Amino acid sequence: MSSTALAARLEAVAAELRAYPTSTDALRLLQGLSNAIDAEKVALVAEIDEHRDFEAEGCSSLKNWLRDQLHLDGRQAGQLVRSGPTLRDMPDLESLAVEGAVSLDHVDAFGYAARHIDPMVVEHSMDWMLRLAEQAEPVQIRKAVKKLRATAHPDDLDEAWIKGM
Repeated sequence: MSSTALAARLEAVAAELRAYPTSTDALRLLQGLSNAIDAEKVALVAEIDEHRDFEAEGCSSLKNWLRDQLHLDGRQAGQLVRSGPTLRDMPDLESLAVEGAVSLDHVDAFGYAARHIDPMVVEHSMDWMLRLAEQAEPVQIRKAVKKLRATAHPDDLDEAWIKGM
C-alpha cells in the first residue's frame, strides 16, 4: 500500500468510525488500521535503508536513526528494521499485514521462523501459519514456530542442552 492509498484509507475509516454504533466495532476497525499503518512504516523503513537516507542525516545506522528521530526504543526500532526483509520474502504475509489482518508482532514471529528454520519447512508450513496468524495472538504464533523448529531441527535442542550443562 502506498502512503497515498493509506491516507485515503484513513479518511474513509474516519468517516466509518462516526457511523459505528458500538465501541467494539470501532476498536476492531482501528486495530486493523493500526496494523496497516505499521506495515506502511515497515515499507518506508525498508526504503530508507535501501537508499541509506539515515546516513545523510548523520546517523550511523537505521536503527539509531529510528531511535533518534522517531523516539522509538531499541525493540521497536529493531522490529521495524527486521520486518522489511520478512515481508519482502513472504508476499502472502505482506498482504495480510497491509490489509491490517496481522500485527508487527506476528510478522516478527514469521521472521524468527525464516531465520531459524529450514526455508523449505517454512514454505511448506506457510498456509497453516498464515491461517493461525489471522486468528491468534502473536504469542501463539511464536509457540507454533518454536514447536516447528524443534520438530524440524531436533539436534539443535540436544546441542543447546549439552552446551548448557
